[in-house]
Amino acid sequence: MMRLLLMVVLVLLVLLSAAPVSAQESPWVSDSVLAKLWPSAVPFPTGLRLYQKSQHAQNTVILNGHDSLTVLRRDQDTVSGVNPNRIFPWRVSGGMDHAQGWRSYAGVAVPHSKKIKVWVERIEAGASRPLPKLSWSYPVGTAFVDVLTRNGECFELRMLKKHADGWRGHSVWESEGKPQGYRVPDRKCLDCHRHAGGWLSYGTLLRGGDHSFSFPILKEGTLLVRRDLLDAGLVEMVGD
Repeated sequence: MMRLLLMVVLVLLVLLSAAPVSAQESPWVSDSVLAKLWPSAVPFPTGLRLYQKSQHAQNTVILNGHDSLTVLRRDQDTVSGVNPNRIFPWRVSGGMDHAQGWRSYAGVAVPHSKKIKVWVERIEAGASRPLPKLSWSYPVGTAFVDVLTRNGECFELRMLKKHADGWRGHSVWESEGKPQGYRVPDRKCLDCHRHAGGWLSYGTLLRGGDHSFSFPILKEGTLLVRRDLLDAGLVEMVGD
């Protein structure tokens, strides 16, 4: 019965994701922005593109005795009163909680012909039984970047890359122009990123999945996989 339920949800997500997507809903940011910000001393990852960061997370709870999977904005309160997406260390890029006058641009490079796999599963989320959620996995070779800027110029470039034996992350370039209030992160990148898509309080999941908090797999405010990503062959729905 549980497997049948998950498969029904999976089919519905695929069908609903087939709705037309307008250009305004595209997750990508103009390549000209990336070209302007990228440090000339750093090799440019093949296929790297900037994207609009997702502002939603999943919320999976038992409501009136039934499993309920919904989306939650980062600025919303939760049933338990604590949304982990709006508190330290999950709120902003590491070390930037007290910084002023800065901005973060996120980018991703997925290896050519490789796909991000998305599926429905059940997880422990602090309830009396496992609850449903959407999960995804990036192919080996995927690289994420966090371009931290001040006054329109990059002062630090961070990279997270998936290898056959797991993810590795580090700062690949820095300048002296860090903003006031910047603090060197007191933990390694993976200490935080490994929790992406996990739960810290009843039912409320951290945004993202598979070590990335921000890539918009889902259409904002919904549980629908983005149609443009499916059409481009970047994302694939899977299930048993």
